[in-house]
Amino acid sequence: MAEKWVRHAFREQTRCVTAHYERHFQGLETESAWKFLVECVPGLPRAGSQCVLGVFTVQSTCDFEAFEGADDERKKELSLEILHAGVVRACERENWPLSSFENARDGVVGDGYKNEWVWGIKTAHGRTLVASVRCQHEVRTFRAWLEVRHKGNAELVRQVTAFESKPSEFVFAPKLGKLVWSGANRVSLVGSDGQDVSSIEL
Repeated sequence: MAEKWVRHAFREQTRCVTAHYERHFQGLETESAWKFLVECVPGLPRAGSQCVLGVFTVQSTCDFEAFEGADDERKKELSLEILHAGVVRACERENWPLSSFENARDGVVGDGYKNEWVWGIKTAHGRTLVASVRCQHEVRTFRAWLEVRHKGNAELVRQVTAFESKPSEFVFAPKLGKLVWSGANRVSLVGSDGQDVSSIEL
């Protein structure tokens, strides 16, 4: 049970970096694989790789004790190191070009390991106002802010905290359903279940 909890916590705490890496990754055409997994192991990685039903898997060494004892910023650095080491091994074995993966790594580093983005831009009918959700994916939390800005100069009109959750897409993704303007003065973030998550009254 404890080992299962450790694996779950490790996946959650590395996800902010792996998702960030994915957003910067421009893609790679291969003949057999549609998904790429890096499996973290405590000892020497298995020689070679596996591809089952189009899922390509390669192992990468991880010092789990060092990871657990690190602060959140160091955990981001370790996550990227482990992920990219697995990618390099796969590219060398499969003779894949490394450039797209290098660009993804450089993108994460260039962003200062801050996985932030804007989701769901929606313009109010008949007004020069735009609503959006600013997202921040961290090691231990996912935060989202509902914002309204002027369309022309992007000046912030109002901002509220929409929600805060665990850093797992299984938890936060259902809350990012759609943005809905009710008339010209109210905008809501509506979850995939149809319920309001947050709203702004102007």
